[in-house]
Amino acid sequence: MVANINACGQDGTVAGPVLTKKITLDPNDNLIIQLVRFSFDPTTGMPSKVTTEIEINKELIINKKKYKIQGVVVHIGADTNSGHYYYVRYDNGEPTFVISDSTIEPIIEETKETIKENAYILLYKKVNDDSSYKKYLKYKKKYLSFIKFFIKNKEPI
Repeated sequence: MVANINACGQDGTVAGPVLTKKITLDPNDNLIIQLVRFSFDPTTGMPSKVTTEIEINKELIINKKKYKIQGVVVHIGADTNSGHYYYVRYDNGEPTFVISDSTIEPIIEETKETIKENAYILLYKKVNDDSSYKKYLKYKKKYLSFIKFFIKNKEPI
């Protein structure tokens, strides 16, 4: 599935290039959102980076399934020919660690702002299991039927 997101100013006009995303659901209950952060600049004939700030949702609900943010791949650099990628790990919906090459460091405030402007891939994990929920509903229905039967047929003492 591919969707377009327009970066709009406060007055509703388009404030920057269109940011495109590709959403992939894999069989392991992972949700992968790839943001296209590069566009072609016809005036220079070169690719340019789209640094539109995005909101990273802690949770998403898609097709009645809840997904929780696990991490973000970030690209730092001016264009497609240069830069560096690193991974930001999320715990309980908040960024906690930066994993880059051979280092793992606690997150700092400056990095939190950089993530919003340079996020490239958002990684989510499904948190609710439909089969467990269906089992719960089936159990609840049987349990309520039993209680109703018990109350209806209870002999007074």
